[in-house]
Amino acid sequence: MMNYILREFIYILKNFSNFCKIPNMVLVILSFIINKICKTNVLLGYPFLLMIEPTNICNLRCPLCITGTDQMKRPQGNMNLEEFTKVISEMKKYLLHVTLWSQGEPFINKDFLKMVRVASDYHIRTMTSTNGYFIKDKAEEIIESGLSYLIVSVDGISKESYEKYRIGGNFDRVKNGISDLVKIKKQKNVQHPEIELQFLVMKHNEHEIESIRKYASEIGVDFLSLKTVQVYTKEQADAFLPENPKFRRYANNDHLTVNLNVKNICRWLYFCPVINWDGTVSPCCFDKNADIDLGNVFKDGGLKKIWKNKKYTDFRKFLLKGRESIPMCKNCSEGLNVDIVAKERIKA
Repeated sequence: MMNYILREFIYILKNFSNFCKIPNMVLVILSFIINKICKTNVLLGYPFLLMIEPTNICNLRCPLCITGTDQMKRPQGNMNLEEFTKVISEMKKYLLHVTLWSQGEPFINKDFLKMVRVASDYHIRTMTSTNGYFIKDKAEEIIESGLSYLIVSVDGISKESYEKYRIGGNFDRVKNGISDLVKIKKQKNVQHPEIELQFLVMKHNEHEIESIRKYASEIGVDFLSLKTVQVYTKEQADAFLPENPKFRRYANNDHLTVNLNVKNICRWLYFCPVINWDGTVSPCCFDKNADIDLGNVFKDGGLKKIWKNKKYTDFRKFLLKGRESIPMCKNCSEGLNVDIVAKERIKA
């Protein structure tokens, strides 16, 4: 994983304009280190990473997703291009990387690839994650948008196992879309987007791991990641958690916390805020219902103002003293010795 992070960093810095953003990044990392060691509240610089949710609507009904199971409490909707551009314009001097997804399927937003183009034009690296349904119709547009990195969730190598979890999906359509994208990349002789197949390892598909490796190599993607699945109830654990402990992030099915000894520090509070489709700001992507109100970029003067406001400051102070009392943190691997993703480079 460290090699992957280093490679990503080198990729980002290949553009000269990004060197001007290094001092801010250094300040942010320094403030994180100070707070980690001294348990104080020092905030230097502005985020150099950002997660933006183009939409919280999805076309599938995956049984472990709050969107797919209609458990999302906040309103559904799409961020429009003007709003997105406003955010990027404000933060362009600082941002090295923008992640474009959170709780929905990004391609449902009709302006999604235009958003990618806006960020790309400012030499900001872009990444998104998709269920792959819409790639078939958008392959050439994806490349033209300048998208840097594309994660496609393919949680089964057979139609039966794929559609057991990706309810409402079309296995053949997803495979054809990936094939088209790889083919067009070769025709245009471009390296972007790098394509990662993501495989959630579950009880019904864990026997297909070697098959998905073979498929990833044959189809010509760049990476394969094997990811542990997140569950919330014992019933879900019994139904979906794999037998192989290597691919489980929980000790057992009764205590669904990654680790009870949660450390009182989190880098995402200093590196990467989340802006939901309606402009509300969340501390991280684990706050799926935006329960923690930190402000709204469209109503409260922009992200720079929110980044240092009282709500954000108070939450950082609270986490430094009692992260273990925040429910969403107990199901998170941040700061713990738990690997939730194993990424493999696929050799050409």
